[in-house]
Amino acid sequence: MGTREKRVTGTEIAYASTVTPFGTLWLARSPQGLRRIVFSEDPGLVPSDAALAGDAPYHAPDELLEAIGQIDAYFAGTRYAFDLSLDLDGYSPFQHAVLETVRTVPYGETRSYRDIAEAVGRPLGARAVGGAVAVNRLSLVIPCHRIIKTDGTVGYYAYRWESPDRGVRRKLELLRREGVHL
Repeated sequence: MGTREKRVTGTEIAYASTVTPFGTLWLARSPQGLRRIVFSEDPGLVPSDAALAGDAPYHAPDELLEAIGQIDAYFAGTRYAFDLSLDLDGYSPFQHAVLETVRTVPYGETRSYRDIAEAVGRPLGARAVGGAVAVNRLSLVIPCHRIIKTDGTVGYYAYRWESPDRGVRRKLELLRREGVHL
């Protein structure tokens, strides 16, 4: 997996990592843009869903310098929005609309699942928004941690990949870093 592999068909995926207050953050990038972000508490372990987001993964930190720099600046408190090309291939039109809307929620602010549902033209679709947010493979850059329940409680975060408790703690810490206290 550490060597570059070219294929006639399929997608080449460059991957690299950076260290954050939450452990190692692995990033995967396709030719279209950033494709996957995965937190790992083991810095030596490349999560398979980060590295294998395509058919030909290869370690290429130089190809992810811009994304790594922006993420490092976010955690340093000097960046409040991400300006990166994203690869949203594989999402349904509804999921794409939800994630693009979530991407616009400003640093230090929250929106409810209902707010996002209304913004994408599905005012009764808060649960569907929750489902779309749950499959966000670019958490942090598409800031789903800023999406909370209508009653003001935190909801879940990244529960598909880790325990719900750990995800909720991470979501709360990200919000605290941005000055939001629930």
